[in-house]
Amino acid sequence: MIPKRSFSWRSPRCYVAILAELLVMSGDRCSYCDGFIGIESRQTIDHFRPKGPFPALAYSWRNLFPACDQCQSAKLEKYHPKLLRPDRANYHFDRYFICDFATGQVSPNPGASIHDQARAEKTIEICGLNSTARNKARLRERRKWLAAAGAMAVDEFNYRHFLV
Repeated sequence: MIPKRSFSWRSPRCYVAILAELLVMSGDRCSYCDGFIGIESRQTIDHFRPKGPFPALAYSWRNLFPACDQCQSAKLEKYHPKLLRPDRANYHFDRYFICDFATGQVSPNPGASIHDQARAEKTIEICGLNSTARNKARLRERRKWLAAAGAMAVDEFNYRHFLV
């Protein structure tokens, strides 16, 4: 007998509900680059451990994170144990990364431990955090913030960690 209803997490209704909950948890920010999702890129759900190599985790809530399509497109099915997991209690973008005001590039925070710097480097590599387009976007956000300085809070801009 065929059931009258079936479950598909890729159904629009389910996907939208899951994404909405993930965005609330992340403050509408990408779990990897910390930029606002939906402003310069579309909203996606990323499987931290990719579905292909880790099929048993495909529907695990702890494996799902909101991501901008730029991080999602760069990451695809890539995974490495050093990849920073953004749901850890002590995770904060500034702990692991710094941004260069002249180039827009992200690099490991030199104040972080050697272990954490290696994890940041792996995350930059896997998520393509230093692509030319992303560096230009960071510089563009900085110019917007400088033009509106005093009128808007740092948290109202993408790459807020880059601006202060």
